[in-house]
Amino acid sequence: MENEIFLNSKAHLFLTSSPFKYTHENGKFINHGLLKANNLEENLKKFWKQDSSILYITSDPNNLDMNNSIIESMKNAFRNTSLSFKSIDLCDGKNGNINLRNFDVIILGGGHVPTQNKFFESFNLREKIKEFEGVIIGISAGTMNCADIVYAQPELEGESVDPNYKRFLKGLNLTKIQVLPHYYSIKDEKLDGKRIIEDITYEDSINNCFYILPDGSYIIQTLKECTIFGEGFIIKNKKLEKICDNNESNLIKL
Repeated sequence: MENEIFLNSKAHLFLTSSPFKYTHENGKFINHGLLKANNLEENLKKFWKQDSSILYITSDPNNLDMNNSIIESMKNAFRNTSLSFKSIDLCDGKNGNINLRNFDVIILGGGHVPTQNKFFESFNLREKIKEFEGVIIGISAGTMNCADIVYAQPELEGESVDPNYKRFLKGLNLTKIQVLPHYYSIKDEKLDGKRIIEDITYEDSINNCFYILPDGSYIIQTLKECTIFGEGFIIKNKKLEKICDNNESNLIKL
């Protein structure tokens, strides 16, 4: 079927801006714990196996120091929750052939969307993840790359004016939803002299629908149902519309 997604019938996909509160200090990621908003921990716990084996799939396969820093910060964050784990392993440029069946949770890291997209493609994650039956957590770029057709919102200087920059990419097809994270962090920012939301994203929303998530909001997708938790918006045909408020949840029509 044309509209079929690849998400396994036993899997649960969490699409987030970030499940954690982060700061970046002296070249390292400092994780200040799991975000408490909108019952995230409680909803994860419904599907979380005791002493889970976690796989972190990076957005930057060649930055070992950064990736190790992120994993250590995640370990500290999870230790302060009810979500028990026995290990967090790294999937980077050296071990893309890792067996996903050995893990209970997959975390798709944040970063630069096209860079991560190419890395996913390099070891055919789109096909491999079809068999995964556990919890999948997308973080920022990782969330965006979960879509069948990914909207790679221009992010780096020069991308919005580069005629060769591809704004729509082939993703993992775990969802048909195109998510844009970190709404309040970027809504007033400019890139290449343009407003990111009004001058770039609004134009790209013609005949497209983007789901906008502030930090602390998230979407849970299964094969049969999709629900947004917390404040969220859509941008469609150059119009912004709120679809949910904090401490509320709404079904998204698939």
